[in-house]
Amino acid sequence: MRKLRVLVVIVGLLAGSAAALAQIKGIGRLNGKVVDSGGAAIEGVSVKLRQGVDVLETKTDGRGEWVLAGVARGSWMLAFEKDGYETKVVRVVVEKEMLRTEPIKVTLTR
Repeated sequence: MRKLRVLVVIVGLLAGSAAALAQIKGIGRLNGKVVDSGGAAIEGVSVKLRQGVDVLETKTDGRGEWVLAGVARGSWMLAFEKDGYETKVVRVVVEKEMLRTEPIKVTLTR
């Protein structure tokens, strides 16, 4: 009987955690491209999307392109960082959770 109670408590905690995660993570998607001042793609740029303690992150590919999925509605800070370049931070407001959005083009300078 004690094992059953412990199991019920664990299942309850997991269900509560899943519900909280579902509220944080959305179905939206952001994407874009990072280039240098000459227009050349920059590979390996760290792209971090922050809202409070929630962070989604990725890196740019060989074409300078990046995608972040699971973005919820709200105001986010989007940071682009790579050694040798100035960090760029932009504010992004997600009003609708859409699977297709306009690409965000960012230029990093040395």
